[in-house]
This record gives sequence, structure tokens and C-alpha cells, in this order.
Amino acid sequence: MYQGPTVAEVTASAPQYNIQYAAFALGNGSGGSATFSPAFQSAASFKVDMAASQAQGCKWLISIGGGVPASSQVYIRNQTEANQLVASLKNIVDEYGFDGIDFDLENGPS
Repeated sequence: MYQGPTVAEVTASAPQYNIQYAAFALGNGSGGSATFSPAFQSAASFKVDMAASQAQGCKWLISIGGGVPASSQVYIRNQTEANQLVASLKNIVDEYGFDGIDFDLENGPS
């Protein structure tokens, strides 16, 4: 959701940082699934830039949670929703090539 700069600009201007976060994977406010879509650049250019950054030694994490509005939060109230979240995050990690997941738990036990 962050509105810039691009991945390549971040990597070039902050080479001392070897961990970067993409924020946020979003929910729909009612179930366990999450989605991710880069807001500042196309998905294709994001993937290319992130792979180039990773080739320079940077690790990339997809963040989920955070201070997103209720309509974008992910809720896990049962095993089905937990399974949905795991499957959707696996798809995001596999599609974009993230190195890991950052659970940014600001919204309490939900």
C-alpha cells in the first residue's frame, strides 16, 4: 500500500539495509485469506526489482497485519480460516519470491 519509491529506488538508496518489507498483504475483513498487489509499480516490475535486490543480498518479507482498516484485516477464528491464510500467504510468497513473512500484529487477539 506504500506509495513509493519503487523497490529499485529503495535498494539503491539504502544499501546498508539487508531486510526489506512489502506492506501489506490484505484481508477482506471477514475471513482468513490474504491478497497482495503492489500499489506503486506493476506486479511484473515489482518482481523484477525485488529479484535484483535479492541478488544483491537483500531479504524481502511480506507483511501482514499492521494498522490497516477493518475492511482489510485478516481474521482467524477457526481452523478453516487458518488454513485459508496459510494457503493464500504461500501463494503470495511463491508468486513474488518473498523470503519470509512478517506478522505485524497490531490489532490484538483477532
